Amino acid sequence: MTREEYPCGAFILRQGESGDKLYLIREGSVAVIAEERERRVINTIGPGDVFGEGSLLAGRPRNATIQAREDVVLYAIAGADATAVLDSCPPLKEQLLRVFFQRSLPRE
Repeated sequence: MTREEYPCGAFILRQGESGDKLYLIREGSVAVIAEERERRVINTIGPGDVFGEGSLLAGRPRNATIQAREDVVLYAIAGADATAVLDSCPPLKEQLLRVFFQRSLPRE
C-alpha cells in the first residue's frame, strides 16, 4: 500500500484508462465524473470511501474519471497486493464486491 497525495483539481484517473489499483480516501473528497455524451459529476465521495474497484476486480477499463475536489490523501493498493489483502480478509472482499456490484447497476 502506498500513500498518494493530489492537490485540488488534479485528475487522479481518467475514464477509459486501464487500471490495477484500488484507492481508499484518507482525507479530502473527489468527484466521480462520467464522460459519456457530456461530462457530468455523478457522485462525490470522501474519507473512508473507495474507488478503482471495477478495473481491479473485473479487469476492465476505468468507468469514470476521478478528480480531486480539494487536496486529497489516498492509499493505493496495486493489483497483486490488493488480491492478497482481499484473499486474506473475506469480510473486506465481500464489502468491496457489494460496492462493485452496486456501482455496476445502470445509471439513470
